[in-house]
This record gives sequence, C-alpha cells and structure tokens, in this order.
Amino acid sequence: MSPLSDLERHGPEESRASNAATHEQRSKAFEEKILLVESCGVKIPWMEPRDLELDQLPLSVNPPGGLGISSEHPKRSRWPRCEPAGANVAMGDGSTRWLPDETLPDELRRLLTGKE
Repeated sequence: MSPLSDLERHGPEESRASNAATHEQRSKAFEEKILLVESCGVKIPWMEPRDLELDQLPLSVNPPGGLGISSEHPKRSRWPRCEPAGANVAMGDGSTRWLPDETLPDELRRLLTGKE
C-alpha cells in the first residue's frame, strides 16, 4: 500500500494551503541562513570562491589564525559607525549582516545550518 499524498488525504484546497505553509516555512529558513562569508585568512582569491567545510570551520568570528569567518577590518571602526570588530556575511534573503566577534557559537551554527 502506497502512502497517500496531501491531495488524496485532504482534497485540493487543504493540500494547497498545506504546501503554501511548508513553502513559507522553507523560504523563511533559507532567508535566515548565511550563504557567503568574509574569510581573509584562507587566502582564496575573490575570482575563485570556494566552500568552507562546516565541520572544519571554527564556530567563531575572527578566530586566532584567521581561518573561517574573518575580516581585516580594524578592531574598532572610525566615526560615525563605531562598530565592534567582526565580519560581513550575506544572507539567503539578499541582505548583509555584520557579525561581531562576540557572536556565540550556537548562534553562528544556527545561522550557518538553519537548525536550532
């Protein structure tokens, strides 16, 4: 016996609503994921981007040695912004975020994987 699809179980109207909710949940999860990171310590040319391996990535911003998510921004930027040290990342929704050095490992893992 094969499992019933949403359409067979609930009819076309409920099935569409269920799929819409699932799509919306997936879209939201994707929007909140980090897709691109600054990584100055790995010496990858900008014309030859590569993936960073999550299992080898230090879960911190600007870790010692510069590997992983890192930047060469000054430790304290100048007026008028006065941001703490950190690195830029690009999110799934197309926005960019500044991650300060103090970003917690659990928060970084959530942003990279989409999992709590």
